Amino acid sequence: MKLSTKILTAGGILALAAVVVAPVSAFVNDAINPLGEDFGIAVSPGSIELDFVPDGNVTELVRVRNVGQLPSRLKIGVSPYSVTDESYTSDELTETPRTEITRWTTLSINDCNVYRTDNDGSLYVDFAFKEECNVIVNVAAPSNAPSGSQHMSIYFQEFKELPGQGMETIRSFSARVFAANANDKSNRNGCANILNQDIPFWTFEGPVVTSSRIENCGNLDFFVTTSIQVKNLLGGNIVHEDRWEDIGPNGNIEVQYSNIGSQRKIIMAETTRKVEDAWENAPIGIYEITQTVQGLREDHVVTRLAIVCPLWLVLLILIFIIALVGWIVNRRRQHKK
Repeated sequence: MKLSTKILTAGGILALAAVVVAPVSAFVNDAINPLGEDFGIAVSPGSIELDFVPDGNVTELVRVRNVGQLPSRLKIGVSPYSVTDESYTSDELTETPRTEITRWTTLSINDCNVYRTDNDGSLYVDFAFKEECNVIVNVAAPSNAPSGSQHMSIYFQEFKELPGQGMETIRSFSARVFAANANDKSNRNGCANILNQDIPFWTFEGPVVTSSRIENCGNLDFFVTTSIQVKNLLGGNIVHEDRWEDIGPNGNIEVQYSNIGSQRKIIMAETTRKVEDAWENAPIGIYEITQTVQGLREDHVVTRLAIVCPLWLVLLILIFIIALVGWIVNRRRQHKK
């Protein structure tokens, strides 16, 4: 199934308005409209992980709430979901072997007014002021369902009907579905390559942004968690840490993270993703930065020297050095005379 051009345009408008449900995090809360507008829809969860079984049915629920001030109308449907580059730019138009799940999926709503259903199964819903309802997502995989992971989007297009025929899109956003063949997950080893881990040697001002490129060379999605630890090079003290070790209630060492929602990233099957981590308020100094990429039960760790020094300070130091050298040369010349 494919989205219309209007949906894509609305998606761009929504991105500018910063009202998009985050597409790749598995721990996304309601996307509450921060603009306080008359129209606003919240969806939870923003991301779904499910296992499908060939020749079987799986059902998930997506909660939709009207958090605006007026009644609204929604078009709800499914579309393919894939990525086009290492930054994970989304593509909701192109069908691939990993988006066949859209053909197995049907949507229904029991507790809201569905006043129209398109031939492709898209639903048109009257959404009253402060109304809440659940979208039932049913995935009926065929007996010959392919192995590995499947991906799709459940899109929510908020619109106003125009006089005559047509409609004006207010905004559009999506919840992502990351599905996997349960028969494959029972023996899930996975395949991951860390292509490179980069820590910048010199940064003029914060943030200090580290990055890693991670290749999923298998046919099942997996998650990685990235983190950095920063030590002051002179004193050896930890000045910033995303991840640290703590003693759990059972006495074992447990790894804790400062912000697991933003640090845990999905790496989709047969893709390469560039993942970044940032030390936002990095002051001037010389540091030792350790970057850790944890995925498929294995840690990949690199430690490098990093300098945070603004350009004006570099120029000031150079001017001082040049002046000092000139003074020394001048003193030697005077001494020879």
